[in-house]
Amino acid sequence: MNKRIIFGSIVFLIIFFLTSFVLKNISKTKILLIGLDGADWKVINLLLKEGKLPNIKYLMENGSWGNLESFPPLISEVVWTTIFTGKTLDQHGIKDRLMNDPDTNELVPPTSNLVKVKRIWNILSEYNKKVASIGNRVTWPPEKINGIIISDRIDIHQYQNKNYSYPTFVDLCTEEEFKNFSKLENSIFSHIEKELIDKELITLDRFAEERDNFMANFTKYILKKKEFDFLTVYLKGTDTLSHHFWHYLFPQDYEISKDEKYKDIIKDYYIFCDKVIGDLIKAVDKDTILLIVSDHGFRSIPTIRYYYLFTGIDLLLELCGLNKMIKNYKEVSIKCDLKEILKAERSLNIYGDLNEEEFKEIRQEAKSILKNIKVKETGISIFDIIEDTKNGFIITIDRSYIN
Repeated sequence: MNKRIIFGSIVFLIIFFLTSFVLKNISKTKILLIGLDGADWKVINLLLKEGKLPNIKYLMENGSWGNLESFPPLISEVVWTTIFTGKTLDQHGIKDRLMNDPDTNELVPPTSNLVKVKRIWNILSEYNKKVASIGNRVTWPPEKINGIIISDRIDIHQYQNKNYSYPTFVDLCTEEEFKNFSKLENSIFSHIEKELIDKELITLDRFAEERDNFMANFTKYILKKKEFDFLTVYLKGTDTLSHHFWHYLFPQDYEISKDEKYKDIIKDYYIFCDKVIGDLIKAVDKDTILLIVSDHGFRSIPTIRYYYLFTGIDLLLELCGLNKMIKNYKEVSIKCDLKEILKAERSLNIYGDLNEEEFKEIRQEAKSILKNIKVKETGISIFDIIEDTKNGFIITIDRSYIN
């Protein structure tokens, strides 16, 4: 490769950088973008000191790297759509992990047809550039492009299914090759006790490792078979494991003691990703620019204060009188969306037969009450209001309180 570029946490509008390289009169220039969800320099630097990330070290020594800022809400579906469109969430339309279905109004994971603007693979396709998007967020149903899309909702055990990719896998590889893409020699997830997965880790995507392995192997496969001007592949496991095992790797940052049973599981996954990066480096030629991108990093949050405040949010709403209110003789309630118990933000939804003006007044009153809950000794607000939503608003714990 003639250039190697690695970024840390990033939500800046990199699409303009990408399209300029591919669309300018540089006939040989190609781009390979590897997305590592939730990758953090704290882990990377720790492993670099231990000499366990040779490929990332090679890229850093021969390219550019840095720690850039991400902007809330730090939700993967939102941030990755921003990265690949160069637009804000209001412009591209993907605002949360769950959005109202335009037909049924039910809350569902966002789909590709809810993206209001073109993503980089759409733009490059229009210029007759060969593109591939492998496993990226909000890519189902797969769009028809000048290349390949493997959607994020793929079932890696369903070779015949036509809804997971464009073109279909039947047109891309044999069934035997398809099965081999997901085979793992040494599973990192196999070291996690089944009881822990079933009972405690409610939001752990237990298939993330298998899917990441599939995406990595499929990417290596098609790089041998086809030429691309732009290819991007997404790996999720760095985020999945960090959500649940961060306190094992950095127990000193927490207020409760932790055993060391899972202290290496996050590190092992970064090492796995480094090997994938090394394999992809070997698979591309000298005219390929390589970028490693993350949507956000990770941080330690003191466990007792953080979990208590959010797991007890319904009790707090009751104590504040927000769970049952009266507005113009109408009953109103505010409830917390607890679908993801480890999410760093909480959606508070307002329920009641309210007109638009009444809804806005209730929302403003509730925001004011929560914002005025403060630590007695310091006067610092516990909660921070992130943004308004269609059904209410989103809160998080104020960073100054956490720190």
